[in-house]
Amino acid sequence: MILYPLECLVAIRARREESAAGVLASARHDVSLAAAELDFRKHDLSDFLAGKEERLGRVFAAVEGKSVAMRDIDLVREALSNIEFEGVSKENEVVQAEAKLSKCESAVKEAHDNFVSAAKSSMKIDRHRTEWAHEAERMEERVSESEIEESVRLIPSPAAFSQEPFVNSVPNSVSRPSGDPARIFCAAAREVADAIFSSLSFVHGEGVLAIQLKGEVLDGSAIRMEVHGKTLKVVVEPATTDVRALVEGNRSAFEQYLGERINTWRISVALAERRGHGRK
Repeated sequence: MILYPLECLVAIRARREESAAGVLASARHDVSLAAAELDFRKHDLSDFLAGKEERLGRVFAAVEGKSVAMRDIDLVREALSNIEFEGVSKENEVVQAEAKLSKCESAVKEAHDNFVSAAKSSMKIDRHRTEWAHEAERMEERVSESEIEESVRLIPSPAAFSQEPFVNSVPNSVSRPSGDPARIFCAAAREVADAIFSSLSFVHGEGVLAIQLKGEVLDGSAIRMEVHGKTLKVVVEPATTDVRALVEGNRSAFEQYLGERINTWRISVALAERRGHGRK
């Protein structure tokens, strides 16, 4: 089985999802602590308010009906002030605890959104890997078919080639690609299909894809692919004049073979405009 070309991206997104899950769990723990602290501060304030009047009463009772000096009066004032200051401090502690809880809850929401985004990214790449694996498996099954069967499917009519393939379309002075046309187009179709199924964006019909064939396939010609609706246009930029003649004379056969490899779109094969005379 061919290794999935985006396997490293699968691992990266899995780690990102795992990290986001850890951040979310930590943020939720912080919310629990902040909620407990707020609950404690509220109870502390409530207990203070419940005993405040009794504490004030004890301060007044200490001097009520008695002859006291000015220093005693100052002490009473200080005690009353301390009680009031303690109440204000406890109210501030409640306000601060509420603000802390609100901040922690916002952090949980942000962490949750990041986790959902990371999980969706992981699901997307996993889904693409599954689709790619299915396509790769089908492609390997087709490759495993006998070369004779591939040749029969490729050549629509025995009359398409005479005793020497392409003798009518390629001058005798031009060296011809080695191997029969069926095998040549079979190898080209495999490389085109591999490039398509390893391209995450192109599988979903986005953009333009260009590849350079191996040297032994169509003499290393360049291939440009683009999607137009339900049609995949495959433009061959021949490396040599004999490759141009080969594709020109058997374009329909090339389209048929590519269609067997790639069944997502209708296949249209074209030749790029000539640029000079090319290699011989």
